[in-house]
Amino acid sequence: MDQYFTYEARLASFQKSSKKRGSTAGGRSKALNWPHKQIAPANVRLAKAGFYFEPYPENPDNCVCFLCGKGLDGWEDGDDPLEEHLRHAPQCGWAIVAAIEAEVDEYTNQDPSLPHMIEARKATFAGKWPHEGRKGWKCKTKQVTC
Repeated sequence: MDQYFTYEARLASFQKSSKKRGSTAGGRSKALNWPHKQIAPANVRLAKAGFYFEPYPENPDNCVCFLCGKGLDGWEDGDDPLEEHLRHAPQCGWAIVAAIEAEVDEYTNQDPSLPHMIEARKATFAGKWPHEGRKGWKCKTKQVTC
C-alpha cells in the first residue's frame, strides 16, 4: 500500500490494471479495468477519498484505502466515495481528515483537540514522519498534530 501514499499514485491506479482476468474461451486473459464508464469522475473522487484500484475477477470494481486497508466494491451511480469510506471505516485517519477538508458537517464542527481527531491527523503520516525516531529532533508527530 506504500506505493499509493500519494494522490497521483492512487489516481494512476485507475488508468491501467496490472491484474488480469482469468483466461477466456479464446485462451487469452484480459486486463481488469475500471468497469463503470458511466460513473464519472469516479477515479478522482475515489483517489481523493484515499482509494486505489485493486480489482479481482469476482470484484472488478474493488478499491482499497491506502491507509486503513479497507476494501470496498459494488460501486453504484450516486455513491459518494468519502461517505462510503466513513461509513465502512469510521476510524480511518485519512477518511476523517478528508471529511474535514470536504467540509462534511459532523467532522468540520468537531473540536480538533479531541483525542480521536489528533489520532486521525497522526495516522495520516502512516509512520513516515522522518524525524520521529531521531534523537535531538523536537519536531515529532505529537507536536505537528496537536
